[in-house]
Amino acid sequence: SPPSPWQRTWSFFTSPVNMIDALAIFPFYLEFLLDEGGGFAVLRVVRLSRVFRVFKLGKYNEVLLMFGRVIKKSAPAFYVLVFEFTIGVIVFSSLIFATEQGSYVPRGMPIMKED
Repeated sequence: SPPSPWQRTWSFFTSPVNMIDALAIFPFYLEFLLDEGGGFAVLRVVRLSRVFRVFKLGKYNEVLLMFGRVIKKSAPAFYVLVFEFTIGVIVFSSLIFATEQGSYVPRGMPIMKED
């Protein structure tokens, strides 16, 4: 007979991948529920160590190393792209300012009406 919905739900929550995910977010909710302040600094360090573990994976993964080399070699093209984008923003914002011909009044400032 097929498993009941409760059995499927239980097997989903107790699968190893979901248990690891639950343990990863558990310190946040524990801290949130207890609202103790500084008592959970150790848990923050544990969470931070997970972030450093991700950076350590880059040494061993050839794909990430190749991605880093590609980014480094394409940096000059990226600089040209940023430069052209900046020039475009300056030109088109100047055109918008010239066509609107308005004046800027900060919020909360009184507007002086000329009679």
